[in-house]
Amino acid sequence: MRRLIAMSLTIVVLVIASTVVLFVQLRQSAEETLLARGLDRASALAMAARTVAPDDGVLQRLSSQLLDTTVLHSVVFDPRGQPLTAADPAPATVEEAATIVQAVLQSNHWQVQKKEAWLALDEYRLWYPLNAGPAAVQLQPGPPTGGPRVLLLSLDTTAAQAMVRKAQLHAFMITALLALLLALTVRQVRLDARQRQQRQQQEQQRRFLELGRLSAVLAHEVRNPLGAIKGFAQITAVRFDADDDARADMDVIVSECERLERLVESLLRYARPLSLQRQATDVSELLDQVVKLALPAAASPQHTVHVAVASAPVLADLDRAQMTQALINIVGNALQAIGPQGEIWVSAWTEGSTLWLGVEDDGPGIAPAIRHEIFEPYVTSKATGTGIGLAITLRIVQAHAGEIIVFERNPHGTRMVVSLPNAVLRGQLPQALAATVKPEVST
Repeated sequence: MRRLIAMSLTIVVLVIASTVVLFVQLRQSAEETLLARGLDRASALAMAARTVAPDDGVLQRLSSQLLDTTVLHSVVFDPRGQPLTAADPAPATVEEAATIVQAVLQSNHWQVQKKEAWLALDEYRLWYPLNAGPAAVQLQPGPPTGGPRVLLLSLDTTAAQAMVRKAQLHAFMITALLALLLALTVRQVRLDARQRQQRQQQEQQRRFLELGRLSAVLAHEVRNPLGAIKGFAQITAVRFDADDDARADMDVIVSECERLERLVESLLRYARPLSLQRQATDVSELLDQVVKLALPAAASPQHTVHVAVASAPVLADLDRAQMTQALINIVGNALQAIGPQGEIWVSAWTEGSTLWLGVEDDGPGIAPAIRHEIFEPYVTSKATGTGIGLAITLRIVQAHAGEIIVFERNPHGTRMVVSLPNAVLRGQLPQALAATVKPEVST
């Protein structure tokens, strides 16, 4: 699913990038077309100004001949920025013209002055050095100007704007189509994920039915003879002295029979359909009870379990008995994973109506080989474990419409977080507890 979304995003980015490149190229083409038209007319005027004897009407007539549908204004300026030919309205003030005229005369090269409005050309001006000779052309009152002149052409940008806006429209349509395509792809991916989840749930239900039938067979075919073997072994054991090897052999038989009984019982619990008996449950009391019930299973009396919850009562809608069993399984696994002086942190916090329950330890962590299979039945790294505890825990949490998230703890250890949406009935636990349980825990 992630790969498909990534591929779709890549295609969208590439197409949008290509559209942007085409848009920029089209705009550059429009500007180059305007520049070519302006240079053509400016060079024609410059050549005419050099080949004729300038008088008080020459530049006026030549400049007016440039006016057409492409050229909106054609004005000749002296070095001071004073217009030598008339233009109505004047396209530039004297101060603005003087600055640009001096720059053009110093470089003896044409300059472009353009004004933009939302990626489109709003105004396009070409300043062109004429250098029409030393004689002054006096068309305005005042002292003779003398020296070179500069031609200003204001070009009509309507055609360029039409090209650019057409490109904008195409870019918008392409972007909209790509956005629609991406939305449809995401929707299809989510639909596929939902269907895959439904198939998994159906497969899980099928397995539960098979396990239920198998459990019934085991209960009938295994329990009775197993009980008989255990009973005869216990009766036979008392016939031998405590230090007799035969007594030790009988004790092994009894111990193994008890282990098989636990295995059959765990299988029956896992295969039995869940029926929740929800009730208003105090979260603090729930965690205290879990810790008290799980601590006797600790391998070392030096184990420490920290419980972090707020003192204010918080009620949650839970099946107290089954949620207690689920949390005992998680805490029990953590107790078996930590070292002789290991520590465990149990916490609870809320986000709106969602209740979060966290259990973390400073043990060696989960082996990478089974990290993604720990909630499958009979997957365990313990020599004496049945591998059914976490599978039952997941069933209980899912029956509450929740989920279990597993994190690696830095530098070592495991953190399991149970999320129970819409479980909080009353009260709030500070979200800060999620971080203050153990600050170095990375989620």
